[in-house]
Amino acid sequence: MNKVRVCTLLWGLIPLVLLVVDWLLFPTVINGCRNAPQPTAETLHNNNVVRMGSLSGHEVFLSREHMGDSTYLNYLNNSRSGWSTYISSLTGGSNALAITIDLTDPAGAQLGALAQGVIMELQDVAPDENKKLSSIMGGSDPLPGAYRKINLQVPITTFSRFPVDTLYLVGISYDSSATEKEKSLAPVMQSIISASRPDRIRSIVLPCLAVRPGNPKALSFEDFFQLSLASLSRPSWWPRNLYFSLFSDWNDADLSHAVGAMNNAWNSNCKALARESVLYHEDSRLIFVGCSLAMVVSAFFVPPIWRNAASVFVLFVGSAFAVLETANKFLTGMDATGRLWIHFGIVAFLAALFPKLAHWNPKGVFES
Repeated sequence: MNKVRVCTLLWGLIPLVLLVVDWLLFPTVINGCRNAPQPTAETLHNNNVVRMGSLSGHEVFLSREHMGDSTYLNYLNNSRSGWSTYISSLTGGSNALAITIDLTDPAGAQLGALAQGVIMELQDVAPDENKKLSSIMGGSDPLPGAYRKINLQVPITTFSRFPVDTLYLVGISYDSSATEKEKSLAPVMQSIISASRPDRIRSIVLPCLAVRPGNPKALSFEDFFQLSLASLSRPSWWPRNLYFSLFSDWNDADLSHAVGAMNNAWNSNCKALARESVLYHEDSRLIFVGCSLAMVVSAFFVPPIWRNAASVFVLFVGSAFAVLETANKFLTGMDATGRLWIHFGIVAFLAALFPKLAHWNPKGVFES
């Protein structure tokens, strides 16, 4: 293989490597959702765990369960395998469960059914962790509208019975209005999702925090699912799986309400993302593909040295971004699919034209 061919190959790989790096950092292609069939209360009753689809690189599920069941959180044991978690499994990953602490009464924290169930379960599977958690829950931390992370050390011999490595304790006061709860819970959700990356949390089980059917001061199902899905808008490998947990002891009306609210929030969030653009990082990723083509062809027109490769890369990327930014000012209000085709056409035109520009000598304009 001669020098020109080697340089041509290497030049073309430069933008593609950057494209792969961008995808590894933000693991999604379509700016929206990959939907599974929408669940109903009946399908959730029959299957207990139902996949909603993929949102910004996160796999989203609905689960129906009861703390006392022998199969409680059993799906977390299964989530540690499969091709969809291969990348994250290279660096490990753990499971987390979020629970609320009722801080309405100034005299002390009140533990809901889930918190009491967790303490009882730990008493059997990890007595030392049970004592630690009981002591923490009896204090004043976290405050309302805040959360506290607790790392659990469940013995490997009993881990399958309670496969949780991390607990998030979220403080809630039901004296505040539903609107105030929504404002305080939104940043908590964002923080928990963001912390999953440095903490290597692969799967998070998220009950309907601050939701109490029939309590006017509690969050509605609609508000809870909207703010929870909004916290997933940034693509990431972490958490890979998010399970929205519904309690099996809710009556049929409340369970149907919860499932319907989740479906509506899912559809609304997916449509909002799809209106922004068809592809995630659409401009930059199209430019990287076009730049790869431009650099391959330009290698046949200019001397194959790295200085020229750097010049072609910088000039193409800079000019492409400038042209797309200018075009976007005239595309306001156009649907996302139309913008994608125009962006594709602009980048393809520049990629085809750029080798000519790389070989162009401005002195020729003034020659007679």
